[in-house]
Amino acid sequence: MIGKSMMLRRGIPVLLFIGLVSWGTSLSSHEGATGVVKERMTLMESLGGSMKTLAKFAKGELEWDTQVVQKQLSALSSHASKDLSALFPEGSARHPSEAKPAIWTDWDEFQALWGDFNKVAKTANEAEPDSPKVLISQIRKLAKTCKSCHDDFKAD
Repeated sequence: MIGKSMMLRRGIPVLLFIGLVSWGTSLSSHEGATGVVKERMTLMESLGGSMKTLAKFAKGELEWDTQVVQKQLSALSSHASKDLSALFPEGSARHPSEAKPAIWTDWDEFQALWGDFNKVAKTANEAEPDSPKVLISQIRKLAKTCKSCHDDFKAD
């Protein structure tokens, strides 16, 4: 098993990001959100919840539980396969959406980042479930793809 201090040293920046995003997501309500905006906010909140749980395992805050990790990775993989064009139609940046207009002006990059997330989520979901070292590496990759997209396409 990977030592707690090594996990913290190597992955603290990415895992802190996961925690902050999850915390921020939980603070922002979907008050006033309707239709596709509410649908995508709910999806993103679900993704954030799974990432928050996985981050706790990766940081050693929770004792490794293969079944819980696999359940969260399966949920991420399932959600990551969603069609973005249905979730982000043109003109859906209205309040309370946290989507930046850059999504629509740089759609190809946005889709590429979502594709990266989908690929990493699928790889993580198919990884050896009893190998914390491998799965922690995949969790970090997932966090990096989240951060890349949030940096450019999510309003603070």
